[in-house]
Amino acid sequence: MKSNFTSLRNFFEDQQCPLALEPTSITRGDVTLHIYGVFHGLTGGTNRRYRSSVNQAIARAKLISKNPVLAEKSFSTIYRGVDVDVMDWSVIPLGDAFKMNFHLFAHPLRWFAIIKIMAIEFIRKNDKFGKNGVYRPCDLGGSLLAHKIPPQERRLMFGFPLSREYLVQNVNRMRGEPHMGSLHFIDPDYEWLGWAEPYINIPLRSIYMLEFSFEYARLNHLMAINLFVGQSHEGDMEWYANNTLEDDKNINQEVLYEVARIIELAKEMASNGPSIFDLIAFRCVSLAGAIFPILLWYGIFFLAFL
Repeated sequence: MKSNFTSLRNFFEDQQCPLALEPTSITRGDVTLHIYGVFHGLTGGTNRRYRSSVNQAIARAKLISKNPVLAEKSFSTIYRGVDVDVMDWSVIPLGDAFKMNFHLFAHPLRWFAIIKIMAIEFIRKNDKFGKNGVYRPCDLGGSLLAHKIPPQERRLMFGFPLSREYLVQNVNRMRGEPHMGSLHFIDPDYEWLGWAEPYINIPLRSIYMLEFSFEYARLNHLMAINLFVGQSHEGDMEWYANNTLEDDKNINQEVLYEVARIIELAKEMASNGPSIFDLIAFRCVSLAGAIFPILLWYGIFFLAFL
């Protein structure tokens, strides 16, 4: 039987690299949300060229739409031109915030791995895809060529489940029910994400950021708005916006309850912002999660040389 499969190399060689990042656009009522899913890495991208392309996309989006740029947490520290932080940290339970940082810093080798990855991201000029004539899917995570792949297919290539299954797993994790365990990503530059992923509630944050953006647009009488997020969120948002969860037989009542809670949280945060108590609590718990294992290792090191 003859295969219709086109090699990955030929697919990308036959088509030109995108000149700019293009958004997925979702319209609700009179408002259009332009979603830019990016491979942000730890410092804004795995190479300087990609990071520059995201900065250019932000400037271009603001110039074309004349509307503010919203972005997920921390984007304002790694990219230029972000106007509004959507505060999606508020979706992450305090226990997960602690465990996320604890697992990132639980082993000294991980400290060095994170420092090494950040240094490489700053130093590397271009992406690795096609370097020395080698075309590997695991090297696409820092290439503009990856954006030629539709969001739902792109997420699968990089190791994320389909959006529906991922949402169910997110809720199962939150409720302490059986779930799929940690994800493993094919790109070694994203090894750190596998350590953090079980605790960062990606699907629920996707829904939160979409609902926050539409509520922000309504409150500020905007007809269009731009949102920059991690690439997996783009696929989640596209799926969520085009499906009615109540009609999906694979979505149970626990998931519907959590989604309804997240929608209310998004509207509240868009209207009033976080309380000082919630913000301080999240930062303190996150910091404690990082400091505790570091102090533990220092104690072990000290005792070993007594």
